[in-house]
Amino acid sequence: MEIKNHKWSEKQLLKERKEVLKQWPTGEQILDLDEAVEYHKSMPEEQNAAFLLNRAKKNGKTLIQPRGGVNNVNDHIQLLNILEKQGGADLLPTTIDSYTRNARFEEAQQAIEKDVTNGEGSILNGLPAVNVGVKEIRKIREQTNAPLVGRTCAPYPRLLAEILLAGGYTSMEGGGITCLIPYTKTDSLEMSIKRWQYVSRLMRYYYDHGGIVLHRESYGPCTGVLIPPCITLAISILECIIDCEQGITNYSLGYGMGGNITQDIVAMKVLEEVCQEYLDMLGYKDIKLTTYFHQYMGAFPKDEEKALALITFGATVGALSRATVIITKTTHEAHGIPTAQNNAQSCRATKNIINMLNGEKIEGTDKMKQEEMMLRKATKAILDSTLEIGNGDAAIGTVRAFKAGIIDVPFSPSNYNKNLLLSHKDLRGAIRIADPGNVPIPKEVMGYETKKIKERTEKQKIEPGYKMLLEDILTFTGRNN
Repeated sequence: MEIKNHKWSEKQLLKERKEVLKQWPTGEQILDLDEAVEYHKSMPEEQNAAFLLNRAKKNGKTLIQPRGGVNNVNDHIQLLNILEKQGGADLLPTTIDSYTRNARFEEAQQAIEKDVTNGEGSILNGLPAVNVGVKEIRKIREQTNAPLVGRTCAPYPRLLAEILLAGGYTSMEGGGITCLIPYTKTDSLEMSIKRWQYVSRLMRYYYDHGGIVLHRESYGPCTGVLIPPCITLAISILECIIDCEQGITNYSLGYGMGGNITQDIVAMKVLEEVCQEYLDMLGYKDIKLTTYFHQYMGAFPKDEEKALALITFGATVGALSRATVIITKTTHEAHGIPTAQNNAQSCRATKNIINMLNGEKIEGTDKMKQEEMMLRKATKAILDSTLEIGNGDAAIGTVRAFKAGIIDVPFSPSNYNKNLLLSHKDLRGAIRIADPGNVPIPKEVMGYETKKIKERTEKQKIEPGYKMLLEDILTFTGRNN
């Protein structure tokens, strides 16, 4: 099928909704969508993510949001209370388990029942929100104070979004591109975009019928491995355009830390400015943009002191980039799922860095201005080529762009991704494009990227290839020393 970037009618939404709610018995709890709207109207303003984010941006404040999700609602409430009260989290996460992300609800149910029977540790890596249902989900909202965010990374988000939103969640992370390309091999990109169109149109229903402003967030890091900023920026902006077409008015653009201060700060600036430029050009008015900065998403050091140093490094870059929100990591990343206390510790460390910097800003140096110019040109070249191949339609263009390799995400498992683009780090740790594949990088930009890589290869006497790539992947782990 070929999708279009066209706003769904309410009739189309409600027709598809009837089928979505049949996917699992808990769908019957939310047949009355207007009851869910009324539930949101009873919530205090401070529990609305859009309200909190807009206030933070207006006041020049950077917020923090950890990751976190466990298989049991009561345990999850306990986790969130620790993150909020001990960690100082401004927004509270609910990471969803992998079965639910892929609409494998029967297998999620079997895992839940197995946990109850044997009393051993759960095989679920998050909260099975669909299986527990809206009544249980509302307990989370009613026993916490900060806004709740669904951290889904789901290629199959529709019933999940229905349950979370009806349960009082006011923000959904993910998108048709960023929840598919990094995670699945054979799933359809067209269908993933269509399913996320459903989510955004559903969120608009809450506004149309109750004035409830809900928030969407693009998952910036994608695979989290050596992704050139121009690729990250183009994808986040395309997801924003597609979601705004469905009526979203509060949107966070996501970016994952690359590891070079100059490049990361510039990328955050260019991301918001170029997105605003394209929204204006395409006629999307009064969109309130905010930004999310993800602390390092690549391989983490096993040593806790090194891991904490990497976390504080990310906090510093996120704060200096004036991100609206920093998504935190933990010192247990290399070992497995962190404890609640360890998660809270990372929140405190990040918040302390934000407070220490207290709005500090790095003025644009000549180096930053050159980096900004190159990144802006590369990002716009990808966006323009995508819109051109889609005849002005961002959704059609996205699918065709991936097929043609105009957009190419390193280390993606997806059959929809060409995997021709090759990237390396330069002498100062910035991510550079060594081979663009079919990505339309302007000649001037490619010359700049090549020069930066050459500076490293000549000084370190290393040739681009497997050894150099492995060093780049393990940059912050201490394992390549």
